[in-house]
Amino acid sequence: MASTRNVNRKLGLALLCVVTMGFGCDDDSAADHDAAHGDHDHTGSSGSASSAAGAGGEHEHDATTMVGPLTGAKCPSTGSTLTYENFAKQFFSDYCLSCHSEKVSGAARNGAPADHNFDTFADIDLLHMHIDQLAGSGASATNTKMPPMAAAKKPSLEERQKLSEWIACGNPEK
Repeated sequence: MASTRNVNRKLGLALLCVVTMGFGCDDDSAADHDAAHGDHDHTGSSGSASSAAGAGGEHEHDATTMVGPLTGAKCPSTGSTLTYENFAKQFFSDYCLSCHSEKVSGAARNGAPADHNFDTFADIDLLHMHIDQLAGSGASATNTKMPPMAAAKKPSLEERQKLSEWIACGNPEK
């Protein structure tokens, strides 16, 4: 099931780039994305409209819109042992939650959009494609826009590769 979901995601991204003739397929920043697209529906991995911010969020947007280059990461043919529980939860705690948390507001978010929170697996699952395009690494690209240059702590190349592998394998929770 995760493999089918992953293939559907990749096909959707490819189709989005082709249909829009490259619009949004360049190396735009998340701020450029939000400024260009304003308020509109957010489509999560299930394909249903939902808000990354949840109830009371500032705005909704389409998480399938490209915000950076595709990493080209692939799930190993032998599978992966990476899960939210044994890898991603700690990754997000170490590198993302100081700005991307429901518990952080105002200037303390350092420009992080109010609807980009990674406190839970569900939050991350909704934005997994943006996360890969801004912080992941694979055969085609290493994306280092997140964490931003001013961040005190940044993931290693190996950690970025693991992040993209986890996402390419369907970002399993357990």
